Amino acid sequence: MLATPTQTDLDRVNTKYPAYNLMQVNEGKRLYESYCAGCHKLKNPASKTEERWKEIVPKMVVKAKKKDIVIDENSQALILEYLVTMSKK
Repeated sequence: MLATPTQTDLDRVNTKYPAYNLMQVNEGKRLYESYCAGCHKLKNPASKTEERWKEIVPKMVVKAKKKDIVIDENSQALILEYLVTMSKK
């Protein structure tokens, strides 16, 4: 089970995503669970670093598209922001 984001998590990444709010991070979590679990077991966001997630997410979006799963840019950004927020520090 994935950890639920808190305000403390958000405060930690405030300099990267100053306009990001708790509703958005939870939407990113929902999208991650919805899109990504359709193809593979979900990774705990804390298992990877920010840099690693920034490499992985675009590659997974391309793979999803090959399966006719379209993840729009806004959804991709929310997923990435969620993963970075909850990633290994």
